[in-house]
Amino acid sequence: MRIGEAAALLGISVKTIRVYHQRGLVPEPERDESGYRRYAAGALVTLARIVRLRAVGFSLREIGPLVTAADRGVALRRALRDLDEVLAEEIAERRLRRALLGQLLDEGVDDPIAAAAADVWEERSVAWLRQLVPDLSAEHELVERRLSRAMAALIGSAPGAGDEQLIAALEVPLEMDPALQAEIVDHHRRFHALAQLDPDDPRVGQLIADMQGPLAAMVEALYASVGDLPDAPVAVAGDAAMAGIAAALEVLPPAQRRVMDAVLRSIAESVPADAVTPVGR
Repeated sequence: MRIGEAAALLGISVKTIRVYHQRGLVPEPERDESGYRRYAAGALVTLARIVRLRAVGFSLREIGPLVTAADRGVALRRALRDLDEVLAEEIAERRLRRALLGQLLDEGVDDPIAAAAADVWEERSVAWLRQLVPDLSAEHELVERRLSRAMAALIGSAPGAGDEQLIAALEVPLEMDPALQAEIVDHHRRFHALAQLDPDDPRVGQLIADMQGPLAAMVEALYASVGDLPDAPVAVAGDAAMAGIAAALEVLPPAQRRVMDAVLRSIAESVPADAVTPVGR
């Protein structure tokens, strides 16, 4: 066959066949008496192998050794298995990306860092918040989720086992102290009412001041409970993680960001120095 006929048979272009020649994948036929290069059966079979391997996903550089190997297909089968593993990883990654894409679309966010697939910590903490605040609005829940996800993306998620134990430890003191529960609910509602306020509004500073006592009591009760859990080492964020937390707060309006910054600093100061293991430094 002449080159145009071979290209039509294989469903590729003449230019593609010439590239295969230039790459040394298949030798260019000698010209016949009429001056044409004609492809014999062997050359056509080699071209067909190249076309098939390209369709699978191999690069031309990878194809070269495979079409010339005289090992009864050993190298080819190994390469196919390797490529299958790569494709499986890519498929899994694309599924995760689609899940994140769906989350972004469902939430209608205007900032991509504000959403990601929910993890165990987020689901448990939001479920706990719903119990604490029965009339939790969808809008306020979304703010809580966005903040949680931004912080998880920037400082990393806590270990799964630790998540379960720390949340369980947090629930214990709250269930034992209805007054503390009531204060936290009040602070939650006032926090979400700050969304449109200026960060220097007196109500912002007042909420920060009102939260100091309950926060200290909650942290003290939390670490007392965690101390009874030998499999749950308590850890506090190091410098790198604290920088990530500060960046995560950028998803909040200025007034709420000021409150959260003060809250996190208060929590860090309330943690007993001998009860923690620094992480993220």
